[in-house]
Amino acid sequence: MSIKLDFPYYVILKASAGSGKTYVLTERFVYFLLSKDIPKNNIKNILAITFSNNAAYEMKSRILELLKSFYIDNPNNFSKIAERVVDEILSNYSDFQVKTIDSFMTNIFKASAYDFEFNPDVEILMNKDSLTKYAYNLFLKDVGANSDITELFEEMIEILEESLGFMWDPAEEIYQKIKKIYDEVLKAVPRNITFDESLIDKRKNMEIELSNIMEKILQKVNSSGLERNYKNKIFDEFPRILKQRRFVELIEKGVKALPVKKNKELQKVYEEIEALWMRFINLVSEYTELYSRCYYMPYIKIFERFHHCLQQIKKKEGKIFIEDINKYLSEIINTEYVPEIYFRIGAKIYHFFIDEFQDTSLLQWLNLKPLIENSLSEGGSLFVVGDTKQAIYNFRGADYKVMKELEEANVFPSAKKIIEKLNKNYRSRSRIVQFVHDFFSKIIYLNDKYKFAAKLTELDSCEQIPYEDFKEEGYIEVRFLKNEEELKSSLKEIIEDLQTRNYSLRDIAIVASKNTQVEMLSFLLSELGVSFLSYSSLDVRKRKITWEIIHLLQFLDSPLDDFSFSVFIMGDIYKKVLETSKKNIDINEFVLTNREHSPLYKAFEKQFSQLWREHFERLFRLTGYLPIYDLVSEVINSFRLFEIMPEEEATFMKILEIIRYFEQKGVSSIKNFINFFSTTVEDDTIWDITLPVDTEAVKVMTIHKAKGLQFPITIVFLERQRHPKDGMVIEPLEGIFKINENMVEK
Repeated sequence: MSIKLDFPYYVILKASAGSGKTYVLTERFVYFLLSKDIPKNNIKNILAITFSNNAAYEMKSRILELLKSFYIDNPNNFSKIAERVVDEILSNYSDFQVKTIDSFMTNIFKASAYDFEFNPDVEILMNKDSLTKYAYNLFLKDVGANSDITELFEEMIEILEESLGFMWDPAEEIYQKIKKIYDEVLKAVPRNITFDESLIDKRKNMEIELSNIMEKILQKVNSSGLERNYKNKIFDEFPRILKQRRFVELIEKGVKALPVKKNKELQKVYEEIEALWMRFINLVSEYTELYSRCYYMPYIKIFERFHHCLQQIKKKEGKIFIEDINKYLSEIINTEYVPEIYFRIGAKIYHFFIDEFQDTSLLQWLNLKPLIENSLSEGGSLFVVGDTKQAIYNFRGADYKVMKELEEANVFPSAKKIIEKLNKNYRSRSRIVQFVHDFFSKIIYLNDKYKFAAKLTELDSCEQIPYEDFKEEGYIEVRFLKNEEELKSSLKEIIEDLQTRNYSLRDIAIVASKNTQVEMLSFLLSELGVSFLSYSSLDVRKRKITWEIIHLLQFLDSPLDDFSFSVFIMGDIYKKVLETSKKNIDINEFVLTNREHSPLYKAFEKQFSQLWREHFERLFRLTGYLPIYDLVSEVINSFRLFEIMPEEEATFMKILEIIRYFEQKGVSSIKNFINFFSTTVEDDTIWDITLPVDTEAVKVMTIHKAKGLQFPITIVFLERQRHPKDGMVIEPLEGIFKINENMVEK
């Protein structure tokens, strides 16, 4: 491994799918650790950033494996360096900085917590739904008691009913919108989202102008003697629009065609109407922009009050959201403050490695940039790996333009910029590589609707070279199916054909866009009798036995919870326990007979005293004294779960792993753990159960889950279906807009 480097520098490595970018990143990281030519290369001075816990774990494993191979396979002088580095990593594992960007930013935030009036032990919530709903409910208490807020809600309800009709629960509709605004604001570059009364006034004045010109057009057309042009539909709606003040309909309908036909004999009148109509079109265009800017203003007015309430609750309870961290840090991170940050976190970063750079958000980049600038100014380096063609995390705030700017502009003038490419595809065979190239550079590029987007993301220049050592050319087929029955028949045909050609089920993966599609495909495979692993059901929270253990914990924490106790003793785990111990007991009959007796466990203890002593008494006594991890371990041992349910071993291990993850956050109560288990987190891969790769079953997953994986056979399910969106768009320096196709055309 030999790399000629001249510090400071930064490298943008453009690496297409299957090009071995993870290997290159890992190899380079190890080279930095081992080489005498790299300045400031202590493990604590090198940081690798990934975008998921799984990716961080994989990269750490690869680094250690590569170091191990250098130690075993290389001459003594080089193996001694590798041995020393491995010893250093194992002795100071916390200095081995391969982590998610959220984890790195959290470290900085906690070190700077006092600057934001938080304690360093502030609780960082991975899911914000519960606290935002709680804050909103407190906020709603002021409706009726506070005339100002009551008036605001009444105004908002009028606007909602104007566009959506009568609603049984307008408070919920308003909550969903302000929650969406909050979600978008957290992802956007810092700015104040404020209510602008002047925009409302401008819109009202514009509506007066529109009324005047529409009335003039009505009078002129009706008295002109010109023949109506029925390609123009909107003119006949003018009287109703004026009466109902429904000017928004001017945006939704075509206004380009004149309402009358040309007539040489009445040329002057026609030209007068034409001039009025051109003025009307210009006003509609201006009104469209105002409407777009004003649409969310009433929501913003409520959002301002709600946000203030939410911030007070967070400060009072010592909690923040994981999404808040980048917002807070953006207020303090600048070039002058960087030395202070490094002093607080106890380590100076000189060399940055960033994986999946196309998935970086603008806010994350603006926080990282001063740190990188500082490192480059002191002879450090930056190495980013990414591919704008693989930018699929826009819903999380990812912005591929960050990578394009780094590539095209002189972002760090003090350092040398190097752009490299990995074009060889080690994953896909030649026919597949050719299909992808032709599809994006020809079919998509020639489609006017997608041409601009393809150029922006560089999909139009998707060029790769297939790995020459592949003996097979590969195969790709596109099928257009009309309905679910055709899909089921097609799946059956494909899988049977593959099996006759000696492919096993574990060689096959089916990927789809959404979890709902994964569930539908899983159902079809089940009907066909095909063994499958649905990666949506590999979420440990979706396993039945997981919730049986959760209900057992709920019962142990609150013995009066008869429901939780009955769920556990009627579930699969306890049924299996009784079967293996050859206890012929009808638990369902017991629960039914004693449904009026509370607490239920007392009736169980009385009727089945031996079972109570064998299975529950010790757990009952230990609850409150043992940490959750030890308590669940005791449950697993007490019921011999690994022995009696070996097929669920991966689930039990994942539950213990999640408990350990939870306890590391400094919270240990059963109630908080159960709440944590019921929420979502930013990196939802933490819930995924790891299964043996050789399980004989078809794998079914979303495209997001499949990213970075490879399979001998991949079936991609694409559904031509568009779901309506509310059109909310936040521009960093402009505000919140409502934008749809009609508005763009205006």
